[in-house]
Amino acid sequence: MIDLKELINGLPDLYIRGPVTEDEIIAKEKELDLHFSEDYREYAKEFGFITYDGHELTGITELKNYDVVSITNKARVVNSKIPERYYVIEDTHIDGIIILQSEDGSVYIAEEDKLPRKIYDSLKEYILKVDE
Repeated sequence: MIDLKELINGLPDLYIRGPVTEDEIIAKEKELDLHFSEDYREYAKEFGFITYDGHELTGITELKNYDVVSITNKARVVNSKIPERYYVIEDTHIDGIIILQSEDGSVYIAEEDKLPRKIYDSLKEYILKVDE
């Protein structure tokens, strides 16, 4: 079975910004007052953030358009129904739709002013299935 690192390295049109340090990840968690899921931490540590085939996943960076803190804080202003322990993993830039992840690793979709609904169990599953 393919692991997350292999999966990401095999994505089309891949751009990688990372890696980042554990201290950088911890600092972003403190800014959001939450803990990232294990798979998001693994992804962020190895890659920082990535773009691929029309997708832009958030990550650990000072670039505001890709920074998990900046994008999550912006999403929380637009949608007050986002739970405090969720963070944005992708802003689709389509009709206000965002993809969130909870601390336990579950992945959710949310539209403006609507409660998020679960769509996948992990970041890996999201990446695998998002373009099917």
